Amino acid sequence: MVLVEEASGLFKVFFNGSKKNVALAVVDLSEGGARFITRAKLKMGSKVNVKINVRLFSDSIETLGTVCWVAEHAQRFGHYYVAVSFDKLDPVRVRKISSIREYLQSPEYKQKEETRKRQRPDYDTKLLEYDL
Repeated sequence: MVLVEEASGLFKVFFNGSKKNVALAVVDLSEGGARFITRAKLKMGSKVNVKINVRLFSDSIETLGTVCWVAEHAQRFGHYYVAVSFDKLDPVRVRKISSIREYLQSPEYKQKEETRKRQRPDYDTKLLEYDL
């Protein structure tokens, strides 16, 4: 499992028309959906609004998603992993997500992450120490 980035910057999920982001950290992102960490115990089948900010391209992707599964976080009481499948993504959005994935797997991004980790030794754990 790789934490991609703190959710506040890259990935936001809104539930029941709320303006409050419930995603704390995005764990996985693909053309078909995403997995993230939250304190909100979302129900399977729930509809959510997903917004992915793509700073690299100065763009964002917004789409509806359906909660596929929810699992308690084994190490953080009151936190949950939630998987969402994206509903009806058009080809342009699919290509944008593919570009994000390619960048996140690139040597350039990996080097930036290694530099960030060296500068912040507690980087991995900080991603899980959120305060909403």
